[in-house]
Amino acid sequence: MKNVRGALWSRILFVFVLMATGVGILRATQEVDQPLNRVNVHVQDQDSRPVAGANIEIRLWAGSGWKETNCKAETGADGAFVFEDVNIEGYAAVLVTHSGHSSLLQDFSFERGKSSTVSCMLLPPMISSIQVLAPDGKPLAGAEISRLTVSNPKSGVKMVLGNTELPMFGGGAVEDFQSDESGRIQLPPLPSGSVVSVEVNHPEWRTGKLAEVELSDLQNTTVVLEKGTIVTSRFFGDSATLSELEGKRVRVLFSSGPGRYRIVHSHVIRDGSITFCVEPGQYSGLSVYLEGFSLTPSIPGNLESVEFANIEVADRIERRMFARRRHPARGRVVNGAGKPVAGATVMAESENLYADANGNPATLPYFEWDTNLATTDANGFYDVQLPYGKTKIRVEWSDYYSDPDSRQLVFDHETQLPDHIVKPYPVIAGTVVDENQKPVAGAVVRPVTYFGESEYLRADGNGEFRMKVEQFEFDPIKKERKLSRDLIAFDPYGNLCSITTVDLKDATTVKEITLEMERREPEWLLGELGTRSKQYWVDYGREPFQGIPTAPEPGSPGNMAPEFESGSWINTSATSLNDFRGQYVLLDFWFIGCGPCERDFPSVKLVHELYSQRGFTVLSVHIAGQTPESVKQFSDARKMNYPLVVDGVNETILNAYRPFGVNQFPSYILIGPDGKVVRNDQAHSDDATLGFLRGEKIEVIRQLMLTEK
Repeated sequence: MKNVRGALWSRILFVFVLMATGVGILRATQEVDQPLNRVNVHVQDQDSRPVAGANIEIRLWAGSGWKETNCKAETGADGAFVFEDVNIEGYAAVLVTHSGHSSLLQDFSFERGKSSTVSCMLLPPMISSIQVLAPDGKPLAGAEISRLTVSNPKSGVKMVLGNTELPMFGGGAVEDFQSDESGRIQLPPLPSGSVVSVEVNHPEWRTGKLAEVELSDLQNTTVVLEKGTIVTSRFFGDSATLSELEGKRVRVLFSSGPGRYRIVHSHVIRDGSITFCVEPGQYSGLSVYLEGFSLTPSIPGNLESVEFANIEVADRIERRMFARRRHPARGRVVNGAGKPVAGATVMAESENLYADANGNPATLPYFEWDTNLATTDANGFYDVQLPYGKTKIRVEWSDYYSDPDSRQLVFDHETQLPDHIVKPYPVIAGTVVDENQKPVAGAVVRPVTYFGESEYLRADGNGEFRMKVEQFEFDPIKKERKLSRDLIAFDPYGNLCSITTVDLKDATTVKEITLEMERREPEWLLGELGTRSKQYWVDYGREPFQGIPTAPEPGSPGNMAPEFESGSWINTSATSLNDFRGQYVLLDFWFIGCGPCERDFPSVKLVHELYSQRGFTVLSVHIAGQTPESVKQFSDARKMNYPLVVDGVNETILNAYRPFGVNQFPSYILIGPDGKVVRNDQAHSDDATLGFLRGEKIEVIRQLMLTEK
């Protein structure tokens, strides 16, 4: 059995990754007059000569694909162009096209008010194809590329393309990249010298895969598809909506959990349904996307056991979905004085319906709401698209909270939604003291959270701290927001610690408190957190472990961690993992553009700062996809002063650690001085005192240090 909190985080991470890569979804509330972005794009060929006249455009990740923006231009004689006052934010990419060269989609990360530089290398194009066969060797027509990963060692860029992105590289439509009667799929022109991995989908055969094939060898490569369960998702609703859906291409995301089986593919609705083939098993997530429509139920990927997503061993099964047209709606978020709140994230939720046996709408007994997200403008307004019916409005992850938690209404033909009134989160200010009421300088303080990353801060020399509340926990018993926070305080080098509940019901701006710590055994803090976490999810009505994929055995504590000497090393003279032998090493797997990874940076920096002189170090592993220069520029701007290594385009490091469960980001593995695994969030554990590295990395290292001392 996995560690309680590590397993729970694995279940809910999928939801947050989608949110973090959406358009402004996790943005904090901002001042209206903040500066905009400046993006410098430089394009050169393989001989480092500038490429003039290249078409460049910035695309923004919108959760299910790359969205076009109005940032389009051509490079000048120097191969460069500067986009001024770029008014977008999030995970972005530069699409570069030029006659005589292969197209390039190179991702980078925006940060409001700062300049970004993107250096792009265009390479000669190479045409290739693959052949798709049935198990009996007969060619299969109608297969499509679901995912194409292109890694190029010369440019240092890794591109991950879904089937809807392929036309950006070769023109035409998605249908142009289907297999013909001979089973052959023509690929778009790709950068010469690349290494490619391919996933192929077919409506009647399970997804087939090719891993890391030289592009020059691909022409002679075949993909053999195996038998699976054919799933038909049939849509129900009013006749006008179903008529509009016919012939539309929808995007399907089907997941069985981190690191296992996952489909992201687009399908055309024909005769009111879509059909695809999967491996039988218990699936944890299913969502179907089409702009302008609500296609439900949407299962976000963190349920323990969902009948709707259970694929039994059978030749064919059918799932019933409900389709509704979305309609534009506008609302406004204001504070108690009626003033607009800019930059607040709004969650406008509609009923998460499915079609019953008679084709009539019914509500799921779990995840009753399907979420539509938006961000308020300078005047507090937000625009969403909602189906007619019951609607719930919430404001989350910003400087404000709603009391009550949400406002329910019926959205009919009125496009203007009522104003949503929010309150500012209070600030907690106080002093950390010991049993004798003496201030404890440098004590670590953070709120207790049962999901997501933890935000740590340190008390000053007088034991004083000031913390802005950023979220209230949901009370699973009372079904309402808890207007209180549990705060952890501990001495990072001693046995003093405490967990204190702070009542914030009547707090308007600042709540003054004193956190009194007591001497406890080293295991007490993580043990108490584990007990509380398990009880929280039991109260929530969820079985903590049912449906969680079995953790990979190689990553279990006590096994040797794979050595690696490859990659580009930053902030260290080390050139291999073995160079850190004799220390505890926290491997931190991440990538630029990963929202959860970036929100973890402060805790990673703090744990290194606290214990780097005590036989411990962080080793940050950036997966393939960015050049070492880009990673260094990114890490320097964020003062990531601990050792980093950038994996090469062949993903040597990541491939070595995939069997350890590193299939989601961020992922953490703690290695002991002897080179063996000490902690792994994806590994088995029945011991609640072990903690999990994602949200409790500092407490885990503290316990190890105190126990050894």
